[in-house]
Amino acid sequence: MSATPNVVDPARRKSVLLIAANAAVSPTTGWPVGFWWSELTHPYWTFTEAGYAVDTAADGETGLEAALVASYDVAIVDLMLPQRDGLSVIDEWRRRGLSMP
Repeated sequence: MSATPNVVDPARRKSVLLIAANAAVSPTTGWPVGFWWSELTHPYWTFTEAGYAVDTAADGETGLEAALVASYDVAIVDLMLPQRDGLSVIDEWRRRGLSMP
């Protein structure tokens, strides 16, 4: 996996929106914590090390709003989220004209 340059704007790194119920960030270290707490295989690190800009959201409402105010190349969405499930987040994006994969 590689964050090859954006064809439209080569100076802009490709970006990922990670919406996962356990996508919290430690206030002490700034590292993502939760489900992957004890391992460095957290998707945040995988994408960051490959050169992507990664934003996280820990619930469906926050993830929905994040994609409406910023542009992402791809979103990874947990299906079982607090406040709003992942499928309804994706349905709402489509209803509003967002087409990111």
